[in-house]
Amino acid sequence: MKFEDFKSFFQKKRIIDSRDFSFFGNESYLRRQVSEWLNQDRLICLKRGIYIINDPLVLEKISVRYVANYLYQPSYISLEHALRFYQMIPEEVYKFTSITTRKTASFQNKLGTFVYRHINKPLFWGFDIVRDNGWNVHIATREKAVIDFLYFNRFRFRQNSDLIKSYRFQNLDSLDKKRWNIYLEKIEDRHIVKLAEKFLRI
Repeated sequence: MKFEDFKSFFQKKRIIDSRDFSFFGNESYLRRQVSEWLNQDRLICLKRGIYIINDPLVLEKISVRYVANYLYQPSYISLEHALRFYQMIPEEVYKFTSITTRKTASFQNKLGTFVYRHINKPLFWGFDIVRDNGWNVHIATREKAVIDFLYFNRFRFRQNSDLIKSYRFQNLDSLDKKRWNIYLEKIEDRHIVKLAEKFLRI
């Protein structure tokens, strides 16, 4: 197969998934070609079996947040990356942090570092779909991003609640208080509720 034909086939999908190679017939031959194209720097490997075209126009249009969703499913962006997205913490965040019901994992590629934290299925909620550079991205709501952050840091913050202040949270008035209270009732964890009460007083 010519590279241009391969590129044209995946133009609409934009992310190349090796699970689709069976549509081409000779799957093993195509996999060898993909290895050659990787060596020629025509493709970028995001993780084993997942690729994108190494082209400035493709890279300019891609949503790296969507890539974060795609690499490890199901997942949604949360924690520090979501907090920065909502301008709730002032520092830049260079890792794409996500929540998943699968085991904790991380991936490093040319687009960045992608970190996934495991959470139990009953707590896998509280995210919206937002448009990011024309892509649909699953990202925690402001309220769930904060609650996820408190949840994953609960042991550190329980020992020293002043650590929360070191993150210099801002724009707390953007939180929807009604949704915040509904989420806290839903999580049913008195330690998180106490931390959340302290959080609102920082």
